[in-house]
Amino acid sequence: MDEDEVNMLTELIKNKSKLVAMLAPSFPIVYQYPQIVTRLKQLGFSYVVGK
Repeated sequence: MDEDEVNMLTELIKNKSKLVAMLAPSFPIVYQYPQIVTRLKQLGFSYVVGK
């Protein structure tokens, strides 16, 4: 993500927009499930999708 994308996402979260996080299939290698889902929802994502 570049700085503009980060700023756009920050504004969307601040405005409580409905956001969906789509996780790559490799996310369990780096992040623990289901903690990553909980953390993303705490950040402001409405839905988290991963396979």
